[in-house]
This record gives sequence, structure tokens and C-alpha cells, in this order.
Amino acid sequence: MVNIYIRTDASIEIGTGHVMRCLTLAHALKLKGAKVSFISKDLEGHLIDFIRQNGFDVAPIRYLPTFDDKIDAVLTQQILKNVKVDWLIIDHYEIDERWERQIRPYTEKIMVIEDFSRTKHDCDLLLNYHVYATIHDQYKQLLPNHTRTLLGSDYILLRDEFLQERKDTIVRDGSINRILVSFGGTDPTGETVKTLQALQQLNLQYISVDVVIGDQASDKGLIQQLCEANPQWRLHIQSDNIAKLMRQADLAVGSGGVSSYERCFLGLPTLTIQTADNQHNLLQSLKTLGVIDYLGKHDNVDQTRIQQKLNGLIQYPSRLKEMSNRCLSLFNSEDGVELVSSTILEG
Repeated sequence: MVNIYIRTDASIEIGTGHVMRCLTLAHALKLKGAKVSFISKDLEGHLIDFIRQNGFDVAPIRYLPTFDDKIDAVLTQQILKNVKVDWLIIDHYEIDERWERQIRPYTEKIMVIEDFSRTKHDCDLLLNYHVYATIHDQYKQLLPNHTRTLLGSDYILLRDEFLQERKDTIVRDGSINRILVSFGGTDPTGETVKTLQALQQLNLQYISVDVVIGDQASDKGLIQQLCEANPQWRLHIQSDNIAKLMRQADLAVGSGGVSSYERCFLGLPTLTIQTADNQHNLLQSLKTLGVIDYLGKHDNVDQTRIQQKLNGLIQYPSRLKEMSNRCLSLFNSEDGVELVSSTILEG
């Protein structure tokens, strides 16, 4: 049995995205017969219990106020020193070649999942599924010659629910009857309220609105009040059917990150607001490809601008239809998780 460890973290500051995509990959590897375990730090907002609820063992690393690669590597060595490890998969922005070299004696192979194409790594396999990652030359100075790379959107790690919903996705005609508003679980910059106030000003009584937030969302009370005041709006807290909501919508308003790909995968045009600095390159690339309407960084986007953009999109269905078609054509493969997991287990 192939024995795999995954080193990744979640926290209020880091978010949940790294752990969630690693869980998607872990489930696929487990179905193929591999044993998968996690190594994760008990930061504030960690997902250690959630990982265990998904059926995986977790070796916790004690909390440290700042990330120290040497200490983190030593703590990881202590976990791996008495175990035969075939693959160590790393999904962590703070880890680079220095950490990986310290871990080399404790694992047969190392895989890195990354987003930025700017860090040197000592690994055998690297995954970057972002659309801008297909510029292969950018990795020549960052990786050893033997490293195999999986680059571009064919290798995106999406949960099975998105694969199932894509089968039922139809080509949108550009008309808008249903809008999805979703800015992640916490929405610390308050984009949900801005968007709902813009929609309220437009007074689009013929359009249904699905609003998705997490249980710890900022402005949760105000969002509930806004939804209660508008009969055509439905509030979903901690939704477990986000893929279905995306498939049913005609337009989304949301942030960057992995959710941008989820929406594109289901052909959903999106009015997108940047809510974190690390989203800019991705959103600029998606804008260039014509699959999103990018408003810019959150602190430069107010309710009036959202209102104007929404009104403009509603009046030009041909543009939304073209965006939807381009979204669907962005993916040549319909199952990136299968491609990635098979590559790992083939060695």
C-alpha cells in the first residue's frame, strides 16, 4: 500500500482553501488504495477535527506564533522518522526548498501544490493548476531538472459534486433570472452587504437571488435582515450544495481564489471582486481570457460601482452568453483530480 502524508495548514488568517483541496485529492488517493494521513498545525481556526471527520489521521504540530521553517521541518521529521513514506505532499505558502531538503531523507518523493510560480522547490512533482501556470519557462530557474510539472486548468482539484453538476450544465443564453452572491465563509471585507445593497437599489423583483455565507460571516445579522426584506432572496448558511447553486445561477457575484475556477467549470459568468492580494494575478488572467468581469480590489469597489456593473450586464445578454461559453471551454479535461491522483500513484 502506498503511504502518503500531506503537510498543510488552515487558520483564520490562512483560510481553508489549502486543506479543502488537499482533502479532495486525499479522497481520490484513498479510493485508489493509498493510505493518506495529514500533518497540520493547531492554529486558530484549524481544520484538524474536520480532516478527521473526513476519515483521515492527523498528526498535529504544536502552535507557534510565527512560522519557522527549521523548527517546522524538525517537528515534521519527528512525525515521519519511524514511518515508511512514499510521498509527502506539501500545500503551504511558507514552505520552500530549504524545508524540503531537510525532509528529503524521510520520504521517497515530494510533491508540491502551489499557486504563484515564484518559489524555489526541491520536489519530484509540482502542481499549479492556475491558467497562467502554463508558461512553462517560468519554472526553469525554480525547480530541479528532474521535477515533473502538472500545469494549467486541466489539473484543477475540484470536488466530485462539481463533476456531477457539470453533467447537467446547459449553455446559458445570457438572460438573468437567478443571481448567486458568494464571497466565501467569512467575507471579512464586507462584499456581501455591498452587493445586496446594490441589488436592492436596482429593485429587480423578477430575479431570484441566492446568498451564501458561512456561520462566522461578518455582517451576518445585517445580511439576514436584507434577505428577509426581499421575498425573492434566499439565504444559505454553511451550504453543502454550492455546486448546485452555481449550476442553477445565470450570474454570480463573488471573490477570487478556487471558487473562481469552480464557477468557470460550471459555465457561470461572474462579476468578481478581489478580496486578497494573492488573487490579483489569477483574476487578471481570467479577465484577459474573457471569462469574468473583474471590478478590481475591494477597497476600490463601492456599492454604486457594483450596481452600475450589474445593470450593464443585465442589459447585454450576448456578453454573458459569450462569457459562459468561454468558461466551459477553459477546461479540456473534466476530472483534474483523476489525472493528478493517477500521476502520483504511477510514481
